[in-house]
Amino acid sequence: MSIHDLTIQKANDIFNQAITDYHINDDIYATEKNPHQTGSIEALLYKKNWIDT
Repeated sequence: MSIHDLTIQKANDIFNQAITDYHINDDIYATEKNPHQTGSIEALLYKKNWIDT
């Protein structure tokens, strides 16, 4: 997906998934299991929100 194809809804879905995944362990030292392709905009958004959560 290119940055031009990203919608607000898709970004929100990625953020919500990262929050849900983080709260499985509620541990800042837990390993992030990013489900998106490395280097993709989705992976970057997931990682950014994982850190912010």
